[in-house]
Amino acid sequence: MENKSETSANNKQVLTTSQAPTQSLKRESESAPKDLSTNKDAESLFVATAFTTATGEGEPLSLRTKMSLADYRSMLREQLENAQSAVPNNELSTEPDVQQTTTESTGKKIQTISITQPQTPALVNPASVKAKVDQVVAKEVDGQDGEKFLQIPIKEIHFVINGKQSNASKLKQFLANGESNLFKIMGNAINVVPAKQFSGKVAPVKLSVTTVNGDRHTVDYVTTILKPAINYSADHQKDQVVFRAGNTDVSLKKANVQQVFFAKDGSNTTIINVTTNGQTVGEAQIDPATGEINLVQLSGYTGQLDEITVLIYLKDNQVVKCSYQPVF
Repeated sequence: MENKSETSANNKQVLTTSQAPTQSLKRESESAPKDLSTNKDAESLFVATAFTTATGEGEPLSLRTKMSLADYRSMLREQLENAQSAVPNNELSTEPDVQQTTTESTGKKIQTISITQPQTPALVNPASVKAKVDQVVAKEVDGQDGEKFLQIPIKEIHFVINGKQSNASKLKQFLANGESNLFKIMGNAINVVPAKQFSGKVAPVKLSVTTVNGDRHTVDYVTTILKPAINYSADHQKDQVVFRAGNTDVSLKKANVQQVFFAKDGSNTTIINVTTNGQTVGEAQIDPATGEINLVQLSGYTGQLDEITVLIYLKDNQVVKCSYQPVF
């Protein structure tokens, strides 16, 4: 699917993939972008991915890398030393630079003396570098493939546009049908306002990120946008609430759903009458933990039933609605 992207006012940022095509981004921020010429070798080492539920609220991002903790500390130590290192000792000078100029005005000579005092170079303190590296924040996690990886919290996020860091706070990614997914950087998390019918993986967005340890990387970010849906069984007797990501169904547990209920007269229930044109013809029972729905036929009616509302409770009291129209 082709994607075009542009930033909109009040901008912040999002992540991209290394292999992704260069995105056309319209930047409305007036701040000059920063050149990102470093960390090119680290692009493939660090990734950031996430699921985004129907509410669009993202969780704080973290980097993942298959580096060992020892290798990560070594890389961090090198970054810290490079950042703190001064010019080589044989180039150091603490002598002020004195320049004199003489001009003539109305027959008088005017002498100007300019004195520039060089800044005292920062010296590397091996002890302080070692102390900082020994106290890195990183968590060793077991991956689904059985391999271990490091998870490192991100402190700061910026979009990368045409190889440069942008101060934009929002990014519009246009889809082939003319709609767009809107990405917003909210602190160290990214919220998404997906196009109305869109679900699944978005095209990658490139970010410049700084971790809580102070190391900085240009990384690729891909989020999977989830939409609530009902999976209808073949005989329409045992349906299930799921989250849809493109052509893939994601379980409620994987989507961080807490519970699901039917909505009835302003309250929640696990059992509800199913009707056709307002007349009761059966019953529906929902499992709050799994979203599995059992239909019980109480009459000989077959066909489409009236619509039912399912309430899906996510983390932090977020609630999304899903329409359910069963069939007997």
